[in-house]
Amino acid sequence: IMWNWNIRSSRHYGLDELNMLKVELVKVELGLRKWSSR
Repeated sequence: IMWNWNIRSSRHYGLDELNMLKVELVKVELGLRKWSSR
């Protein structure tokens, strides 16, 4: 079900927007790791 939802969402929003969201999530995760390491 999730796989089909991912395909639908990618077609609806577009690959560019999904990639942007992934990049933002990575930035946030890295920021949290740096903050937690302190």
